[in-house]
Amino acid sequence: MAEEVVVVSKTSPVRRRAVEGAVGMLAGLVLACLSGPAFVSFWYKPPSGDAFSCAGTVTEALSYFVKLELFAGLAGGGFILLMSFLLRRMLRKRREARTAPT
Repeated sequence: MAEEVVVVSKTSPVRRRAVEGAVGMLAGLVLACLSGPAFVSFWYKPPSGDAFSCAGTVTEALSYFVKLELFAGLAGGGFILLMSFLLRRMLRKRREARTAPT
């Protein structure tokens, strides 16, 4: 009778922590993009309505900054995914070439 061997490989704790950290950073970036402009522009609005206010300019600048943050986050995430894919592919080919019979 043939004996069946089951190999269970655990994920690396370092990899798990890196993924958790990346997800946390992404969530923080999204949260900062969504609530950051309102929070920062709050400090530029005067308490009385008749005082000089630069709140409109600050709010507009923050909206452009948020768009830049989101674009940079998406571009960075896409770049990391692409590099991860290419690196794993290269390592898999190298491992296969090393174990291939000659």
